[in-house]
Amino acid sequence: YAGAMERLQAETELINRVNSTYLVRHRTKESGEYAISIKYNNEAKHIKILTRDGFFHIAENRKFKSLMELVEYYKHHSLKEGFRTLDTTLQFPYKEPEHSSGQRGNRAGNSCEYCNLEYNLLSLKDRRHDNIKHLHSRFWNRTN
Repeated sequence: YAGAMERLQAETELINRVNSTYLVRHRTKESGEYAISIKYNNEAKHIKILTRDGFFHIAENRKFKSLMELVEYYKHHSLKEGFRTLDTTLQFPYKEPEHSSGQRGNRAGNSCEYCNLEYNLLSLKDRRHDNIKHLHSRFWNRTN
C-alpha cells in the first residue's frame, strides 16, 4: 500500500521501474476510494477499485472482501479480465516488505551502480568484492 497518492505522483514513482510493477494507492481527491497503478508496456496505467455492498472489485464479475484478496488474486490472474488491453498480472510491488532481519539489500532498481532498464538487460559495474545473488525472477541482491 503506497498511501495517499494521486495519478501523477504514481506515474513518477513507476517510471523507472520494470514493467508489471504496481502500487495500491488511496485516491486523495475521492475520499475513501482506491486505485491500482501499474507499469505496463513502459507506461503507467491506472485502475479504479470499485466498492459496492462491502466488496472491492475492478471487474463486475469478480468481487473480493478485502483489498488484499483483490491484489492476491490479480498476482496470479491477468488484469485483462476487466481490461482487455491490460494483459499482465501484479508482479512487483512498489514497496516491498522489509526482510525478516530488518535490513534491505541493495536492489538493482535502487542503486545507481546497477542500471536495470528492463529485467533482461542487467549491467553491473565491475566490483570484485561484491557478491551478486539472483533472488528470484527479476530480482538480484548485492552484498559486500
